[in-house]
Amino acid sequence: VAGLGPVKTLSVGGSHSCVITLSDTVKCWGSNYAGGLGNNTKVSSPFPVDVLGLGPVKAVQAGMDGFTCAITMNNLMKCWGYNANGVLGNNSTVDSLIPTDVVGLGSVKQMALGDYFVCAITTSDKVMCWGAPSILGKSVFSGSEIGYSKGHLPYEIESVGTVKSIA
Repeated sequence: VAGLGPVKTLSVGGSHSCVITLSDTVKCWGSNYAGGLGNNTKVSSPFPVDVLGLGPVKAVQAGMDGFTCAITMNNLMKCWGYNANGVLGNNSTVDSLIPTDVVGLGSVKQMALGDYFVCAITTSDKVMCWGAPSILGKSVFSGSEIGYSKGHLPYEIESVGTVKSIA
């Protein structure tokens, strides 16, 4: 990719890609219809752009639906871009053009992004997920869609017990 230079990791999403540079910063390029590039615009870019306000990271993943998440050096998770089903984990469904904290998650060591959901393993080996609850095995119908409202924030998937890795 022109203008990129050496990188540590590459993540390819459905419509955009991101890398961690040798200085642990994130650059993204591709479609930016909902802010998945994290540069405070919705302007797509064929060239890598800096993700704003993120700082150094350990991991980054470009999602399938125009959103992106990263784990910072202090093990906190931030997400940005398309926020259908609350995939950014910030108790909202409003898109974010810059990284936003995942609310109530705490310290994490791994993450996995799906089409309409995100899961992470905490440093205490618990699996926490958010986003589309029906995909996550959460009951969304019991008179009303009460499970759906819980999808906007991380919740523990208790039935899996202790987990060491997630993909």
